[in-house]
Amino acid sequence: MLVAAVGAQLPGASASESAVGAGAEEITLRLLYQLIVILLATRLVTAVVRRLGQTEVSGEILAGLLLGPSLLGALFPDLMHTLFPPSTGPIFTGLAQIGLIFLMFQIGLEFEFTRHLGGSRRPIVVISLIGLAVPFALGYLTAPWFHARLSEPVPLSGFQLFFAVAMSITAIPILGRIFMELGLSHTRTAALTIGSAAIDDVSGWIILGAISLLVKGAFSWAWAIPRVAGLAAYLAPVFFVVRKRASTAVPMRSPHDAARFTTG
Repeated sequence: MLVAAVGAQLPGASASESAVGAGAEEITLRLLYQLIVILLATRLVTAVVRRLGQTEVSGEILAGLLLGPSLLGALFPDLMHTLFPPSTGPIFTGLAQIGLIFLMFQIGLEFEFTRHLGGSRRPIVVISLIGLAVPFALGYLTAPWFHARLSEPVPLSGFQLFFAVAMSITAIPILGRIFMELGLSHTRTAALTIGSAAIDDVSGWIILGAISLLVKGAFSWAWAIPRVAGLAAYLAPVFFVVRKRASTAVPMRSPHDAARFTTG
C-alpha cells in the first residue's frame, strides 16, 4: 500500500497510471495471465527435458524461446502481441533483474570458493584468460561467415569485435544453476569454473562497452576511467571489509548440511 500511495503521487503520474486505478488493474491482470502461461509452459517443457536427461534450466530456456519471437511470435504474432503487450515489458524486466540478484546471491552462498581455492588465485586467472582469449579468437575468425548472412548490412570490423566478445561472455546464473541441479556446487571444479567465469564476465562486459563506443566513434578515456575506478571502488570494500564481516556473521554450511537443506 505504501508503494501504491507513493507511486500515485509521483510527478507526471496520471490517473490511468495510478497503482489503484483501472489501468493498473488491467496491467496486473495481464501480468497474472502472462505468469500463468510462463509457469505452465516451463513446467511442461522441463518435464520433457528431464525425461531426455537434461537439466531443468535448459528446459526453462527452451520454454522462453518457444514463447518468444522465435516460435510463438513467428507463427502467431497477433497472439504473442496480445499475450505479451509492450506495457508489461518494464515490469517483467524488473522482476527478471530481482530474480537474477537473488540467484547470484544464492550462488555466492552455495559455492565454496575459500575452501577449494584458498589463497591460490593462479588457476582462476589462467583459466579465465584462456576462457576469454580462445572464444574471442574463434569468434573473430568465424564472424565474417555470420556477417555475410545478416539481413541488414553492418560494418564488418565492428561486427567481428562484437561477435568475438559475445562469444567470450559466460552466463554465470545458468552455469551456477546447472552445477546446483547436478549437486556439484560444493566441488573444486564448480568453484574454479564460476570464479573464472566471473572474471571473464566482468572483463567481457567492460570490453563490450568499449567496443560499442569505438564502433560509434564515441569512445573516450573520460568514459572509461570513471567506470574502471568505480568498479575498483566497489570491489575493494567488498573483498576487504564486507567479506570478512559476512564470513563471521553468516556461518558456513558443510556439503552434507547443504544437501540436506536443498532436498528437505
